Parts: sequence; C-alpha cells; structure tokens
Amino acid sequence: MKPYLDKELFALYDLIWKRFVSSQMTQKKVETKTVDATAGDYVFVARGTTVLFDGFTKIYEEIGEEEQTDSTLPEIKKGQKVNLKDTVMEQRFTNPPPRYSEASLIRTLESKGIGRPSTYATIVSTVQDRDYVTREKGRLTPTPLGRTVNKLLAEFFPTVLDVGFTAKMEVRLDEIEDGKKDWVKSLEKFNNSFEGELKSAQQQMKSLKKEEKETDIVCDRCGKKMLLRWGKSGEYLVCSGKPECKNKKNVKVEADGKITIVESEAKGVCPVCKGNLIEKKGRFGRFLACSNYPECKHTQAYSLGFGCPVEGCPGKLVEKTSKKKKKFISCSEYPKCSFATNREPAEGPCPACGAPTLFSFRKNLFCLRKECGWKSQ
Repeated sequence: MKPYLDKELFALYDLIWKRFVSSQMTQKKVETKTVDATAGDYVFVARGTTVLFDGFTKIYEEIGEEEQTDSTLPEIKKGQKVNLKDTVMEQRFTNPPPRYSEASLIRTLESKGIGRPSTYATIVSTVQDRDYVTREKGRLTPTPLGRTVNKLLAEFFPTVLDVGFTAKMEVRLDEIEDGKKDWVKSLEKFNNSFEGELKSAQQQMKSLKKEEKETDIVCDRCGKKMLLRWGKSGEYLVCSGKPECKNKKNVKVEADGKITIVESEAKGVCPVCKGNLIEKKGRFGRFLACSNYPECKHTQAYSLGFGCPVEGCPGKLVEKTSKKKKKFISCSEYPKCSFATNREPAEGPCPACGAPTLFSFRKNLFCLRKECGWKSQ
C-alpha cells in the first residue's frame, strides 16, 4: 500500500493494520526477578526482567507505555555473597491517585460495569454540565457542589449508589429473560427498597438552596457577618443583615474549606446608570451585569472585544450558550445580523478583504466572510 498512499495516509493505514493484527495475537510474557542483598542495617534491591515471549508487542505497542528492558540478572542462590558494583539512591513518597481524565473515567466505568458504552459520553458531559466537576489541565476535579451531592446521595440512596448495582441488575434482567426469575416480583423487591430510601430522603435530606453557613468574613457595607449560600451557579456570600443590606460577593471555596472572595473586574460602563459592568455567570453562560444591582437591572451579553465579520455590520462578537449547554459566538446585533459560529475569534483584520476578525481552527486562521474564504498557510 505504501507506493499508493501519501505519508500521512499510510501512517494511519499502518496504525490501523498493526492494531487489528495485534488484537488477534497472544499476550506478552515477561519474567521478573527481585533479589534482596543485606549488608548490616541496609538492604540493597536488584531487579531484572527477561522477555520470554514478545506476543503482540512484536508488531505493536502503545506510545507512552513503560518499556520493560531485557536486564537479566545472573543466576544466584540464597545466602550467596555478592559484590556491590553500583547503586541508585531514590527517595519516594506516597502520592494520592491522580484525578480522573475523561478517558480514564470511561475505562473505570467500563471495568466496574457501570453504565453502557452508549451512556459513557452522556455521563462524562452531565457531571460537567451540572458543575459537579470542573476540567483542569485535562483532569476532572470535583467542585464543592459535586462533593456535597455525592455525600447526600451515598447517604440516602446506598442501594442505587452501590458500584455493583448496574452489574447486578444486568444479571437479574438476564435471569428474567431466561425465565429463571419473575419480573413482577423483581420489580416489587427493588421498588420496596427504593421507596423506603426515597421517603427517608424527602424527610431528612437538607435543601442546599435554603442552607446558610456563617463565615468570619465581614460585610464591607454594614459590618455584619457574611453568610455562605448555594445558588444555581455555585456558592456565594450574602450579608446576614438582609433584606436591609443586599451586599453579595462571588467566592471560590477550596477543597479544605478556605473561602476566597473573587473581585469582579470592570468590563465596561453601564449605559443606563453609568455604573461598572461586571462579569457574571448564569444558566446560559457568562454575561455582563451592572454592579449597582438591584437598583439597576441592566444586563447584556458577554462581549469578546472583536467586531462582527459581516460587511457593514456594526455589531460586536458576544459569547452565548445554547439550551444544550454548547458555547457559540454570535453577533450582538441579532436578530438584525444572524452571524454565528463555534470557532474562536483570534485576531484581525483579514489581509485579503479587510474583515475586522479572523477565526482560529486547528492552528490555522480563517476569514468567515462568504465572499472571501481566506485561510492562513
């Protein structure tokens, strides 16, 4: 095939061919030997590895996989004296297991029999859409909301939250299909258990929206203590002197419970009362609101600082979020201007037609004016 394909296509073909053939081959066989040599109060350790059979690694091995070198130890017997030739000093600490990435989370779901391949992508997106976890440097980190929801669900719904629940349910369904179990009795057994847990949760589970926790932070308007509350977009501070004092603060709560006030940077001037426009987060993403709320209730879409590329349009590009939680870029003059894209604005102007904004995609720049179509090389 190599003479008939260009370099990149052949590399892809070669990868697919090798992976397919290796999937039909047997496992690699390795012999590992460890020798402990004592010298007074010290113990020296030597390890050797010998590949007995290459298996599928003869033609294919994952990039990044730890390669086991063929460092064979000589034949040695218990009680034999040995000569010290070289040492490697290492200091090791016990580290917590790394956070899940999207890929490692799916592998864990698969190994534990939780969900099905058709539901893995939905599970991963749902925990992020509901702010149970945030994605930081490719890792999924639980938020305070996620920790609290997990704790409450595990406490009040132990049956459904059991790791083996899905796997056990699959076995029961197979037995029902084979006629070994009665489906009505199986449903009754589950329903009686779940109904009891549900009633207990309705009576005892606390409402996060109504819960308030007093903090040591003092209100900068009236001097009273601030209260930590839950909202649709996470935790925030509200003055205990409400409703007389309506002071609110955005905060970031660390894993150890430390509360840090997030000061909102001015993003512009309110056209109604001339106050500062500050960034806020709602159910449909970021937006700008007047800092004098609730006296002034002016809001507007979050501007990215780029001009609309449509010729003759005076609008600015704003960030919006669809009902399905997908972020996109559109023109502030909508519905007069219907421009919308999922590509990020990068720079400008276009060297070909002069459009004020260019957009990035896969490390290239594009002009999205229909009559232009310029692309960086």
